Amino acid sequence: MKLTPRLQTIADLLPKGCRVGDVGSDHGYLVTYLVEQKWVAKAIATDINQGPVDNAISTLQENQMLDLVEVRLGGGLEPYQEDEIDVAVIAGMGGMLIREIIQDRIALAKALNFLILQPMTQQYELRKWLVANDFEIFNEKNVREGNKYYEIFCVKPGKTEVLDPIQYEIGFKVPLPEMDKEDLSEYEAFLAHKIKKYEKISKEIAQKGSTGSAETLELATQKLHKIEEVLNDVRQR
Repeated sequence: MKLTPRLQTIADLLPKGCRVGDVGSDHGYLVTYLVEQKWVAKAIATDINQGPVDNAISTLQENQMLDLVEVRLGGGLEPYQEDEIDVAVIAGMGGMLIREIIQDRIALAKALNFLILQPMTQQYELRKWLVANDFEIFNEKNVREGNKYYEIFCVKPGKTEVLDPIQYEIGFKVPLPEMDKEDLSEYEAFLAHKIKKYEKISKEIAQKGSTGSAETLELATQKLHKIEEVLNDVRQR
């Protein structure tokens, strides 16, 4: 099975031989691939809705993998018992929902080796909550599919040093001297994408001119200018 760049990046972040739980597995593409490649020792696919559970079962049946993957109905981390997975993947949903999933079973989340998170929205708020609740954001990837960037990060119990609040928006990935030109180029493109996003937001807020928009516009403008500073620093390396 061939994965999208987003799912392939998540798969590549998993240690070989680990036990993985895919929260909100939807069609079950990730677990099917991992078992097909014999990359994981155990895979569990879960979803809160019966439709996605049926979709995952169908995908696994089509690829003759159903007897190798457990598929469970249930929300968040609730379907998982203690010490049956090493890594949880929580991807393809809003940042606040991911926060709620972790918060609801924070003891289990902190007992895992780590979690792989891929919020579709509210990345700023999720990172800020993780830092405040003693999670270390220790690895980050920015993956482009078409005109969209997906932000993927690995977290585990620990401390994350915050040098500047803008890191909640763009992540804690710092370009290192040993990063090759391709990595730096991809990081520049990600920052440029963020700049375009906040240019658009600032323009839309200014045009609406609604009550309270002045404060919102100021915050968006501050983020825009800070990201521009970071991009300029990266380009000077």
